Amino acid sequence: MSANPEQYLLDTNVLVQAHQHHYRHEFCPGFWDCIKYYSPGPIISIDKVREEIEDGRKDDDWLKGWVATTLAKDFWKTCQTPEVITEYRKVMVWADQGPRNYTPNAKTVFASKADGWVIAYAKAHKCIVVTHETEDAKTTGRVKVPCAAKALGVVSINPFEMLEQFKVKFNWQPPA
Repeated sequence: MSANPEQYLLDTNVLVQAHQHHYRHEFCPGFWDCIKYYSPGPIISIDKVREEIEDGRKDDDWLKGWVATTLAKDFWKTCQTPEVITEYRKVMVWADQGPRNYTPNAKTVFASKADGWVIAYAKAHKCIVVTHETEDAKTTGRVKVPCAAKALGVVSINPFEMLEQFKVKFNWQPPA
């Protein structure tokens, strides 16, 4: 299965980690402008990711406000369609019965998060998943997005790779 290069589907951690670490809005507003510029269109996410952000930590208030006021409603794609629900069931079966033998807690956590929905939506719509998670072929204590994506034929990349594919440049300017 080939990915649709027109659609990059952001995992929750892309926005949360950018806000908390890599691209805090105080010193890298260009990242946030980039997300806004390319959305909705080649950059999208799902309703389950939005819910995770809305339910997130108190110190994520800036991110919650930005999500609520900046991104168009059609940036957040619904998971409540027959094709996504069908793929979600396949993702959950893979996590439960696949070759990894994930711990019961790992399966429970995976089922309670947006991760499985991200993979299901990407599979149903041939999107590229964008996540900060990295593949770990041996872990059974946590279902990682790149591992599940790979097993289910979904392409996943990190945010830095996505920005490179868009040829984004964040240019430094001296303080005013």
